[in-house]
Amino acid sequence: MKIIKNIKIKNEKGGKRMLEETKFRERRSKGRMKNNLEQVNFLQNQKIIRERGITLIALVVTIIVLLILASISISVILGDNGLIEMAREAANKTNEAVEKEQGDMANIANDIKDYVNGTTGEKTLVQMFKDGELKVGDYLNYEKGEPTGEKSYTAKADKTGMTRANEDGEVLGITDQTFSVENNDLHWRILGIDKATGGLKLISGRPIKSDRVKTDNDPYFYMYGANAYLYGEEELNNIAEIFKNEYAQEVRSVTMEDINEAVGIKKEDITRVNLNATYGGRQYGESYSFNGQYTPQSWLNNQTKTTVSGEVDGYYYSINDTEDPTVKVNNKTLSDMLFDNVEYTETGVIGAIYWLASRGVYADSDNAGFGIGSVDTDEGITGAGTYYMFDSHSGHGYCYGCAVRPVVILKSDLTAKDLQKTDSIEEERWEYGEPEPEPTPTATATPTRSPM
Repeated sequence: MKIIKNIKIKNEKGGKRMLEETKFRERRSKGRMKNNLEQVNFLQNQKIIRERGITLIALVVTIIVLLILASISISVILGDNGLIEMAREAANKTNEAVEKEQGDMANIANDIKDYVNGTTGEKTLVQMFKDGELKVGDYLNYEKGEPTGEKSYTAKADKTGMTRANEDGEVLGITDQTFSVENNDLHWRILGIDKATGGLKLISGRPIKSDRVKTDNDPYFYMYGANAYLYGEEELNNIAEIFKNEYAQEVRSVTMEDINEAVGIKKEDITRVNLNATYGGRQYGESYSFNGQYTPQSWLNNQTKTTVSGEVDGYYYSINDTEDPTVKVNNKTLSDMLFDNVEYTETGVIGAIYWLASRGVYADSDNAGFGIGSVDTDEGITGAGTYYMFDSHSGHGYCYGCAVRPVVILKSDLTAKDLQKTDSIEEERWEYGEPEPEPTPTATATPTRSPM
């Protein structure tokens, strides 16, 4: 019994130990499971962090790549050699090709027309100018032609008014004035298309010199008072005509209208640029009427007083002045050809100032002034307009000396076989005259274009 009891006790103790060991194993297993769960959670958290980090880096890299691609795209599209510029160039080339094709088709049509009409041949100089093959300022060898008229002309003192100028003490010693082809080695430049005739218009590179240049170093042509207004245009054209040859349909003096055409001034523009009106004179186109005064004709007709009336047709405008109104000439070749070296300085040194065979009348509130046009630079202002040479109120005349500059209108059928473009040359610069003496108290001052 004792043995059984001991065994029972022993078994109870063994069972108790086994129970305790089982509980210990369960607690240890739960601990391990807890540790495993914590380890798994830790690893999962680390994976999430790594994935988020990779996503942010990928986003930054993507943005950088997109920016690089955007900058490249902008450069490709908007750059100097970009798609837009290339498209623009392609459009321009297409337009040029279309224009060329149209021009070629027009030439073919003209050739067919010429063939049908039996007028096939070289392109005319007029057409070459219209097509851009000849330009304003280009030289043509017009001087090679055979003269067709007189080679000299003498302007008589009683026609130019110089007889009266000497009698009035205005100018002493200048009477008849002769101009000769042999004393002038002229070159000829394209001025444009003459609106009146449709022919190609040339102008001499420099004005004509009077024969007096050899004796008195004076190349200018002088006119005075009422005679200048009445006969100046005729005398200027007569002088210019000595340069007419086989290639010309007309030779005359340059006019105010020639200058207007060259610089783009139309009749309706004159009131906008007319400086005479700005300085107090009546505007171009305004009427005037003064009783008991002199016209140039009535003055020469025994100084008979009459009613002086009409519309103002004299005007003056400046060229490329710093103050408005002025006429802007952006073509440097044209500007230099017409307005360079035309100075009239206070010291008496004179450049290649020249007459315009266009007469005009100024007017203010109580008198009118009659005269002939010119191109010059006075007191730093270059311009074109009418000189004031005869005063209607007093009958007094004023004397001016300017050069004569001829214009040639070529025959319309001339081609490059007749006249050829030549190399540009450096034209002679004019510097004539001497320093003027101090005026005496009795001397009559020479006015500007308009003393009003």
